[in-house]
Amino acid sequence: MKSLRSSLTRGFTLVEVVLALGIATIGLVSILGLLNAATDADGDAGRDTTVVAMSDYVLNELHTVPFDALWFRDPTQNWSAAPSMTTQIDDTLYYFTNEGSPIPASSVASNPDFVYKCVVRKIPDSTSQNLLTGYYNLMKVQLDFYWPATVGDEALNNNPVGNKQSSKIAKKTLHVTIARH
Repeated sequence: MKSLRSSLTRGFTLVEVVLALGIATIGLVSILGLLNAATDADGDAGRDTTVVAMSDYVLNELHTVPFDALWFRDPTQNWSAAPSMTTQIDDTLYYFTNEGSPIPASSVASNPDFVYKCVVRKIPDSTSQNLLTGYYNLMKVQLDFYWPATVGDEALNNNPVGNKQSSKIAKKTLHVTIARH
């Protein structure tokens, strides 16, 4: 015959089981909360990688043209440009797919939500102006990447999240300098 005392010592008590389930639940809920942050970080890392690929493309385009062609809206079409003393320089626009591949501006209208826009703002550095010729020898370049492509600074300023990363409207800015020699 079995004793009553030996059968009671084999398992966990109800209090122990409830306490263990409570601790496990708190741990799982915490992990689920971190899952959202990890997903956001993964999306940000993907966008950062795409911005790097796009900036590499834009900078290669700007480095392949003569320095004096940079003063024009489309530098690749002005290989024989003469040196300029103007400080009024048109912005250059580039458009990219969400993978970072360049596309023509005409294809943006078909699906602007999946397209990045790069606005290249070119500012001559006044400290590099040659006193004899008046020509500039250094240009500061600002690359502003927007997604979706239909937005600009106005939309970012009116966005409740401001310049923060957002799945709806976002902006990344890179600064570069290009020298004549």
